[in-house]
Amino acid sequence: MINSILGSAGGYAFNLHPDITTLGTAYLDLLEAYQWKTITILYQDNDSMMTIQQILKKTATVGPMDEFRLVVKQLVLNENGYRDVLKEIFLSESKLIVLECEKKILEEVLIQCQQVGLISQGYFFFLTSLDAHTINLDDFKYGGTNITSFRMINVDKPEVQNVIYSIVESMLDQELRIANINIPTGNLDTTTALIYDSVHAFALALHELSAVQQVRQRPLDCSGQSAWVHGNSLVNYIKVSTE
Repeated sequence: MINSILGSAGGYAFNLHPDITTLGTAYLDLLEAYQWKTITILYQDNDSMMTIQQILKKTATVGPMDEFRLVVKQLVLNENGYRDVLKEIFLSESKLIVLECEKKILEEVLIQCQQVGLISQGYFFFLTSLDAHTINLDDFKYGGTNITSFRMINVDKPEVQNVIYSIVESMLDQELRIANINIPTGNLDTTTALIYDSVHAFALALHELSAVQQVRQRPLDCSGQSAWVHGNSLVNYIKVSTE
């Protein structure tokens, strides 16, 4: 499903990824559904602040008698890793933690949370990364911590499993492809899934267009004023195929 159409001039750019406001609103809805009141937000950098903006805006509507409170701390990396700021949270006895960081450091941050005592009974984590499902969380299952996250991909659907299988298979060296090889199932990250969906939507739209029109190709100058004659029709078919 197309989340938004970018730009003007007829809207020829499509965005399949949820926009930052929609994501932030979904995060806030979850916190309100869980009735979280006093929350510590751990963020990675300035880009992270955009992701949690809707949660931060919540404080502007909080009255003096309301219980909703936020503590915001940045994940500062030093010679001790992220442990210094994590120890501050542990000593503050804050139990409700929103962790906003990139997938590439997420597992390491969680490991260090475990080392300082934050992954234990009574703690609740909300991971904002849409790729949290690709992280191995087995080491954190037995500490009594509740870990929640969103994902856009239903890995239980057969078509998704087929895509994961084909991607992993294509990455294997030709020499390793023997009859009894066990190809791992892997995990499909959000970016890869959206790229796949984008290409699939384009191919499907082009196939549908080709069924009703004779699609012709000709060289075009990217800096010129000429446009592909089938462009508008293809855009309309993409819109239909992704609704």
